Amino acid sequence: MKSVRDGGSRIVRGIAVVDIEKISDANLMELHDAGVRGLRINKQADGKSTDLNALKDTILQTASRIQYLPGWKIQLFCAPAMWEVALPVQVIADHVGGMLALSKLQLNAATSSLDDTTKQPGFEALVKLARASKAIVKLSGFYRLSDRTESGCDDMEPIVKALVEAVPHRLVWGSDWPHTGEGKDRVNRGLEAVEEFREIDDARIIQNLRSWVEDEKAWMGLMVQNPAGFYA
Repeated sequence: MKSVRDGGSRIVRGIAVVDIEKISDANLMELHDAGVRGLRINKQADGKSTDLNALKDTILQTASRIQYLPGWKIQLFCAPAMWEVALPVQVIADHVGGMLALSKLQLNAATSSLDDTTKQPGFEALVKLARASKAIVKLSGFYRLSDRTESGCDDMEPIVKALVEAVPHRLVWGSDWPHTGEGKDRVNRGLEAVEEFREIDDARIIQNLRSWVEDEKAWMGLMVQNPAGFYA
């Protein structure tokens, strides 16, 4: 928050993680004045399965608290199955909505036979939500979705290209820096344990991304115009 305040609320924007049951309306307004424009719900960080009905209730509760804050949105990191559920409010789908690249899909028995990553469960539903202006898809955290980090997560290409073709006006980019560990690695680990950041070749990933987004208008939308509008 100090960085956001020091940067000036006219040029810096943030997404906050709070305890929605404890934070006051006055505190939320303070966050808004500092440049915050949304709250993040992360159902992947602890490595446990998600109750979709409970998650929907959490979304509704969060939406009711931020409905009077101009420009605020809910940023959601969840399993792809969530996109099949009717969402009550517009959300930001973090980390490409959890869509997995081929190298990750092949590790899952339920999807190991898929050879087209755009056919995985949840992808079509996510695109429909984006087309209906119910979802903004953040192209971020590729290394969480692909095991091909040594090649800049190049097997994310089909997913990215399909999204750029279908909903270029609903996409934003995110670095996901600093690069934390996986939720599954935190199961049964004490809170006092130090989690090391991962070394990720961000330059390689961005180079790949630029080669996949060939249209200049789509690229400027992804990197400049779309986020400027979404986080005004």
